[in-house]
Formats: sequence, structure tokens, C-alpha cells
Amino acid sequence: MLMRFFALYFAISATVSLRGQDHQRVCLDVLQQAMAHSPQFLVRMHAAEALIANGHHKGIAAHFPLHDSLGSIERTGSARVRARLGQRRKMVRVIMQEFLHADSSRSRLTALESLAKIGYRKAPAAIRSLADSGTGGFRAMAAWVIANQGTADGMARLEDMLSSQNAAESYYAAYALRFSKSVSATAYQLLDSCAAHVQSGNPGRSLVLSAFYAHAS
Repeated sequence: MLMRFFALYFAISATVSLRGQDHQRVCLDVLQQAMAHSPQFLVRMHAAEALIANGHHKGIAAHFPLHDSLGSIERTGSARVRARLGQRRKMVRVIMQEFLHADSSRSRLTALESLAKIGYRKAPAAIRSLADSGTGGFRAMAAWVIANQGTADGMARLEDMLSSQNAAESYYAAYALRFSKSVSATAYQLLDSCAAHVQSGNPGRSLVLSAFYAHAS
């Protein structure tokens, strides 16, 4: 289900020349219906982010209220959407609290990923420690936050993780690089190799393939 909306994210802008404004309106309608009515929170969140990325902001905030009864992932996701709507400073604080204090590792990882995705670039001790000596997705997501600073060292750290023996670390690093403007030739070769060898059915396959596709020339 989520992959359908990732595809639509690109389709909204890219298909106008193929089938005109009618196709674009269909894509927008699918995203708007998903945001408003999907029973899955993550589908609603990603649909909202796709709409925002394509310049459609109206009415979105009302679908993502922040209140005390929300679970950690829903609270993080709602704050992430609102950060993209211009409430960045306040929402960063909300997401940071979930990263530091959520009860489950999944909730903390989701919060760390969300900080990276909205362009957070500071490196408090908790994040730098994970980038230096963490494992798996936590290390890659922390490195993504640091890479947001735009330094060559930050990008190199993330690209080096593509060859990590820890599969989760390499897959999450690939996912992080999916959102960078460019990667080095060496990193692209590593993405190419990983995309060719990761097995069908592996949950990391979509992360690697999306990064490889994004940087294909």
C-alpha cells in the first residue's frame, strides 16, 4: 500500500506531459482520499507528505491534530506533517521528545528518521553517539541527521555504511541516500551492486532499489 503512494508522489508532477491534467487530478484525488480515509496512519501520513511536496497544503493540518491520546508513532508522524507545513521549530521539539523518551525502539527509530527527513541537522550527544557507535537502522538514521549538515565527512560516513556487514545498517543508509541530491560514483556502484544482489522478499529491497532508481542517470 505504501509503495502505491510513493509512486503517486512522483506521478503527480511527472505524468502531465503523458496524459494531461486529468491524470494529475486523478493522482491528487487518490492521495487526498488516502490522507482523509485510510485506516492506516502511515498511509495517511505519507499521502499528506506527497501532497505537501507537490504544493497542495490546504486542509492537511486538520487531519493531523496533536493530542495526548496519540501513540508515539502517530504523535511523531503528525508532528512531521505539521513541520512540513511551517511549524518546524515546535514540531522538532515534539519529535525529539519521542526520540529521547519513547518506550519502544521502533518508536525511537521512527522519530530519528523523521528528524532526518525534515532536514534536522543538529547533532546532540544522543544522536552523535548513535552515529559513532550505534548499530543497524539507528546508526544510519543518526548519520543521516549529521549528513544534513552538508559536509563531505557527513556524506562519506553515510556512504561508507552501504558496505556495512550489518544488513539493516546498509539498507537504511541506502534509504537515507535516496533523499540526497547526489551520491559519489563509488556510492552509486555500491547501490548498483546491492540492488542486483538483494533478494526478492527481503524487506530492505525496496529501500535499496528506491535509492538506486533515484540516482540513476
